[in-house]
Amino acid sequence: MNTRVNADGIDINRQFATRRPAPEAALIMRALEGRCFDLVFEMHEDVDSNGFYLYELVDDPADSLGEAIVDAVASCGFPINFDECIEGSDAKGGIIRPKKFRFRKTHLPKAVYTYRACGGHVITLAPPASTLSFEDRVKIELAGLNVALKSLLR
Repeated sequence: MNTRVNADGIDINRQFATRRPAPEAALIMRALEGRCFDLVFEMHEDVDSNGFYLYELVDDPADSLGEAIVDAVASCGFPINFDECIEGSDAKGGIIRPKKFRFRKTHLPKAVYTYRACGGHVITLAPPASTLSFEDRVKIELAGLNVALKSLLR
């Protein structure tokens, strides 16, 4: 629907680790409580971007999948966002990957909330919702998921 907000106008992805989270965020936090995963893989979209990018938090840089996912998406012919600043964060090659993990304590995106709870590896994909069809955005998400699943099976 080309929006980041719920029916009450609240950006759900900034509701993690708040005193009174939106109901959607509260449900996700309860489902994640006490659970950790080898990889958390989030499928988002960006209505403002002209190309695909991803956000990756990873304990061990050797486990990074960002470049392989960007390569897989590019090899399918989809545009990549090569801006050096995406969503206010430093980016390189279509990847936002913070070098230091200094996050605020409240109003977190789910990726940061999950990473703070368990560490490990969190990837958030963001195909461009305003420039690609729904079918193409799904193809991008599946290309990224395929890379991630193959990595986990190794």
